[in-house]
Amino acid sequence: MKCFSLCSKAMLRIALFLLIGWAALTPARADNLYARIHGTVTDSSGAVVPEVTVIAFNNGTGLVRTVSSDANGNFEFIQLPIGTYKVSASKNGFKKQESNGITLVLDQNYALPIQMEVGTTTETITVEANPVQVVIGSSFSSCKPAWWELPIDSAIPSPPMAVRRSRIVI
Repeated sequence: MKCFSLCSKAMLRIALFLLIGWAALTPARADNLYARIHGTVTDSSGAVVPEVTVIAFNNGTGLVRTVSSDANGNFEFIQLPIGTYKVSASKNGFKKQESNGITLVLDQNYALPIQMEVGTTTETITVEANPVQVVIGSSFSSCKPAWWELPIDSAIPSPPMAVRRSRIVI
């Protein structure tokens, strides 16, 4: 009997040691601390414009990221630190487009359609972006529990007359 309890204690210690070792070696996963800007570049007729140079500039940190739109006119900046950005798009034969005041928050997917106009690259069209894109569909205005709206009298019901105690003085 002693051997069984000693063996089971040893096995328990080994299992605990392996569990702690596995937990210590497993990398910690953080939430997404970045945001993303994506969109499609089109011309004034709605046709996609490929190979447009799109630049994202973080106004606070000076971070600059550059991508090119693909054959379908799509572009994407991934893992952008939160902050306020200016995004510009340019291509020969088109006016340079700028969007200012793009504020990114944690884990945001900011959709930025860019419409290019025919002209020279020395001409610039500036668009002021919305400060924050809001996702509609979630509401925090109804966070009160159901009992919050009940009148005080109905929250604590009084017992029926037959149950009430009365005091008799002799």
